[in-house]
Amino acid sequence: MGLYHPPANGSAFPSPGNARATMLQRLSIKQLVLAILVLIAVTRLPAVAHPRALSDEAYYAVVANEMLHGGLPYRDAVDRKPPLLYGIFWAVFRVAGYPNWPVVHLAALGWTLATMALLFLLGRQLFTPLTGVIAALLYGAFQSYLTITNLAFNGEMMMNLPVVAAMAVALRPGRRPLGLDPLVAGGLVAIAFLLKQPAGVVLMPLTVYCLHPAYRGSRSYGMGTAWWHASLVSAGFALVLAATAIVLSHLGILREAWYWTVQNHDMPHGPFDLVFWERAARSGWRFGLFCGPLLIGSWLSLRHSRERWRGREAERDALIVFLLASLVGTAASGRWFTHYYLQLLPPLALLAAPALAESWQTPNPAPTARRLRRLILGWTALSVFVSFVIELYSGLLEPRTASPATAWLRSRVDSGDRIFVWGQDPHYYLDTGTRPASRYFASFPLTGYIFGAPESWDPRFDTSNRIAPHAWENLAEDFSRHLPSYIVDTDGARRVPRYPMADYPFLAQLISSQYRLEHRTADALIYARRE
Repeated sequence: MGLYHPPANGSAFPSPGNARATMLQRLSIKQLVLAILVLIAVTRLPAVAHPRALSDEAYYAVVANEMLHGGLPYRDAVDRKPPLLYGIFWAVFRVAGYPNWPVVHLAALGWTLATMALLFLLGRQLFTPLTGVIAALLYGAFQSYLTITNLAFNGEMMMNLPVVAAMAVALRPGRRPLGLDPLVAGGLVAIAFLLKQPAGVVLMPLTVYCLHPAYRGSRSYGMGTAWWHASLVSAGFALVLAATAIVLSHLGILREAWYWTVQNHDMPHGPFDLVFWERAARSGWRFGLFCGPLLIGSWLSLRHSRERWRGREAERDALIVFLLASLVGTAASGRWFTHYYLQLLPPLALLAAPALAESWQTPNPAPTARRLRRLILGWTALSVFVSFVIELYSGLLEPRTASPATAWLRSRVDSGDRIFVWGQDPHYYLDTGTRPASRYFASFPLTGYIFGAPESWDPRFDTSNRIAPHAWENLAEDFSRHLPSYIVDTDGARRVPRYPMADYPFLAQLISSQYRLEHRTADALIYARRE
């Protein structure tokens, strides 16, 4: 099949009046875009209407609330994400009020639509408007696969927007030898990195693209110009990070930001560990099951790549490296969480779109091609439907009653009270309307808790060597400024406590001398401060 060129009348397909054309083939580009917008709006309703934080949004919201009260991330509220992410949450709450979850989830919807718009532009500049429409559709359709947490306004979703923008700028045709597009593209990757660290791997496909022989040949560039453009990519990345470092240094939190966003990360189970591959297999088959059309479309697109990508070899190879680099980013922590796979969606959508666009516009495909087209359409529809049902239950139908500990605390805390939660659940702060008494609103810096690993909740594993430097001294300092009215021990309510407070002398002595066990629920032990 040759490359598809749209007719002058703007129709998506060459023969809309053909008797054998399907109903889909009679749709114009504008009608397809409208249908996609309706699909995205409907499938996001469960998330938009969700009354609480989705997944990691709870962590970001606690940090943003401290910022609203004049605090700073890493100093007054400790989490491990880059600073721009907290800045965006701060801005949303500053405008819409805290905590305003419908607005947060509307912002996530708008962010998704903006990413889809950039995918459309990139697909259109590489091939045709129809290719761009399908690239946007694939991203929007499969972003919500399997779980509503994929629709959370988190770093994985956020970083895709500047990442796709960087690819769109870098792959823009007609670049001048002294143009600054590579500098802008590198800066956009840095912005993505400041939302989620694995986005930094996108420097790899941008550099490969600038040095590709086809890139140089199509523009009559010498090797010196190619290296200049590749250097501009790195320079743009470095300039944005340098500017960020200057701001953080001015705020006095550069050292803390560096530690929590870079140094306090490792891979407990790497590629030479069986656990790494067990976790990859468990999550990978779910991704393949729900997002199979993306994989099939990408394979079809590259199967006859010499014909389909003629004149676009540099762009093809850049997208392949984009996919491989994104896979490295997905695997970087070794945890293989479902929402980590969102990083794979942009390169897969861009690779799959050309072949699916050709298949879509062919009025009389061969029987095998017709069956394959039906398979992809049916698979996509089924995946979207099943994912929507799961999200509908999680977002609207699942009971939303407050936990027993939350309900008890709500009836007793005052607006100025602070609490301290021993465990990994910041929802208690959000649901009770209280602020944390310590910068460690989640206790992982105090215990060495490992996120997303077999050791996470297994008491047999000692993680004390992972306790953050000076964490317990900092906790004592925080409590000297605002002693908590209540200590909520969620770990102690577990059948087998992972980190019993009695094992930590500072907490054990504090509770025995200044607190009493006031209430016990299924989800927490609540200690009240003695008068």
